[in-house]
Amino acid sequence: MVVLVAGIVMALLALSFGSKDYAWSSPTVLCLRIFGIAIVGTFVVIEWKIPAEPVIPIYFSVVHNNSAISAGLHLLLYTLPISILSTISGFVVAKTGCYWELLWVGGSITTIGTRLFVLLDDSTSTGKSIGLTLVGGAGMGLLLQPMLLALQTAIQPRDMATGTTLFVAIRTLDGSIGLAVFQTVQQNKLGSIISKLKLQYPQYAEIIAKAVNNQAVIRASSTPPELS
Repeated sequence: MVVLVAGIVMALLALSFGSKDYAWSSPTVLCLRIFGIAIVGTFVVIEWKIPAEPVIPIYFSVVHNNSAISAGLHLLLYTLPISILSTISGFVVAKTGCYWELLWVGGSITTIGTRLFVLLDDSTSTGKSIGLTLVGGAGMGLLLQPMLLALQTAIQPRDMATGTTLFVAIRTLDGSIGLAVFQTVQQNKLGSIISKLKLQYPQYAEIIAKAVNNQAVIRASSTPPELS
């Protein structure tokens, strides 16, 4: 998570500073872009090679039993529109000076896209999951730059660095809190389901208990077919 956040923050700062505070070819923007990409690439390698349970994405790796590479490619379909539309929205704001419209549109699409994620289940086709993922990514892409620019226009130049850092920190903290809440709800829900499974399959009680904290057990080769 530390590596991921560091890479994303550098990439966002490069997009924020480019053509506004510094030229796109300036050392500051170039270094942020190069190191941001390199650090995000390092995160991909870490996710691929090191942990038994990668940070992202749970749905594709657990529900559909995708490999780490396949799950990463599906996640790319969420992050790619974020990157593209985030850049486009930044140029639109720079040219027109309007950002409230993008905030309304982006917020609406994000709300709809997030709500559509409830349609994902173990029978969802690849095409449908891709479509739902693109909607959520498009909404987030329209929000990122306008939100930051709206903040920067409301504060004094001397507070620009503090305000930008606080913005990124709060957004990261909110994501961490949201993830923690989600995992708590998920584990509580799994707890009630697993209690029933233990009664139904007492001979597999130990394997079932492990699935509460490690959902990868569900698709493990050692898990009996009747449980998975």
